[in-house]
Amino acid sequence: MTTLLGLLILCLTLFAHSELVSANQKIALVIGNGAYSANPLSQPSNDAVSIAKSLRTLGFDVIEQTNVDQKAMKKLIRQFGDQIKVMKDTIGVFYYSGHGMQVNGRNYMIPIGANIRDEGDVEIEGVGVNEVLMRMTTAGNAINFLFLDACRDNPFEKSFKSTANGLTRMDAPQGTLIAFAAQPNKVALQGPGKLSYFTEALVLEIEKPNLSVSDMLLGVRVSVANRTDGRQVPVVEDQLLTKFYFNLDDSFRITPTELKERTPKKPTEETALISPIESTEKATEIPPSAGKIWRQPSTGIEFLWLPGGCYQMGCGTWTSECNYDEKPVHEVCVDGFWIGKTEVTQGQWKKLMGSNPSRFQKGDDYPVENVSWNDVQEFMLKLNSSTGGRQEYRLPSEAEWEYAATSGGKPEKYAGGAWMAGDGSTSHPVGSTDANELGMFGNGLRTYIAVMPIAHTNAIIL
Repeated sequence: MTTLLGLLILCLTLFAHSELVSANQKIALVIGNGAYSANPLSQPSNDAVSIAKSLRTLGFDVIEQTNVDQKAMKKLIRQFGDQIKVMKDTIGVFYYSGHGMQVNGRNYMIPIGANIRDEGDVEIEGVGVNEVLMRMTTAGNAINFLFLDACRDNPFEKSFKSTANGLTRMDAPQGTLIAFAAQPNKVALQGPGKLSYFTEALVLEIEKPNLSVSDMLLGVRVSVANRTDGRQVPVVEDQLLTKFYFNLDDSFRITPTELKERTPKKPTEETALISPIESTEKATEIPPSAGKIWRQPSTGIEFLWLPGGCYQMGCGTWTSECNYDEKPVHEVCVDGFWIGKTEVTQGQWKKLMGSNPSRFQKGDDYPVENVSWNDVQEFMLKLNSSTGGRQEYRLPSEAEWEYAATSGGKPEKYAGGAWMAGDGSTSHPVGSTDANELGMFGNGLRTYIAVMPIAHTNAIIL
C-alpha cells in the first residue's frame, strides 16, 4: 500500500545574487535519435538542432549529433565526461531526444540500429542513462543538467512481457538536476509541430533572461501540461546545491550589500507575515519569523515557517542504524520555506479529487493513504490549477525533506517521536504524535508535497 501522508512546503526565499550564474567552461552534449527502422520518430532530430542552437546562444560549447548508433553514443558520452572534469567550475548539460524505455528499474536510451527482441536485449543494445550520471558524478564539476525527452512509446512493446511505459523515477546525484519530459511510467506525447511538446517549451524558456532554472522548468511544466490537457506533465529531480541561471543579464545582478540596503531594518508584524497569495514581492523582502502560521485558502492546510540553514545531511555517528545510501555525511544548505503542520488529510484530498481512496476511511481528519505516485501527481496538478497559477506544487528534494524531518538538520535519526500513536495496524487522526521542535506532526517517515509561489522576484527551489 503506497501512502501519501503529504505536507505542503511553501518556499519564500531571500537571496543575494552571489549564486553561480556562469562558469569558465560550459559544455553540452546533445543527441537526437529518430531514424529507427521500427517506429521512426520525426521530431528528435529537430529537437536536437533547436536545443543545441539555444545552448550555443547561451555560451555553451555544444557537441551535437543526430541518429547515432550505440558505439558512437558511448564514445560521445565518454568524451563529454572527459570535458566536464577538466575544470571544477564547469557546467555540464546532457540532452537526449528519442526512444527510451525502462527495464528492471533502469532507464535506457535506444541508439539507432539497436537489435532488440525482448527485455534482455535492452541492456546489451541500449545505452543506460546511468552511464551519463556516472560520468557526471566522477567528473566532480560544479553543476550538471540531464534533460530526457525520451518517454516515448516502446517500439518493441509487442515482444515485451513487461507493460511498464515511459521511464522510471531516478534519484539525481548531488549537484545534478534531471528533467523528464513526462511523469514516471507515462508516455510523452507526439506534438503537432516540428518539435516535441517538452523541447518546444524548453527552447522557449531557456533563453528567457533572468529566470532561475527552477522558474524556467516551471514554465516548461505549465506549458506542456496546458497543451496536453494534463496528460503529460514534466517531472524534475533536483539535487543542485546552488541557484543557477542560464541567461542572467548584468542588470539583474544584485550584490549582498545592495540587497541589505534595500531590506527594511525594522520589519513590522504586518509586513513580516504576509500570505504568498497577497504579496510575493513583500514576502521575499522580509521572511516571516520562525513558527509563524499561514492557512492555505482552498484546502485549509496550515503551514508554519521554517527558516533555512545548513546542516550535515546523511546518517552520522549519532546512530548505528545507517543504510548504505545514507553516507557519506555532507553539508547541505536550504532556503527558508513554509511547511504543513500535519499530513494531508482525507478531507483535504476529497475537496480536490472528489473521492477518498483511503483504506481506513474513519474521518476527514485522518491522513489520506492508499494512493500511487500518479495519484499524487494528479492531486498536485489540480492543486496548482486551484491557485490560478500563482503557486506550484511538487515533491521536495531529499535535502529539503531531511532538513524538515530532523527539526532543522539536528543530529537525530527520526524527529517528533513515534510516527503513529497507539495501534500501529491502522491510521490515526493527524496530529496524534508529538510534534518535533519545529511544530510539525507525524514527520518520522513520510512522503511530502512541496508548494511555492510563482514570482519573478523569488528564487524558487524546484
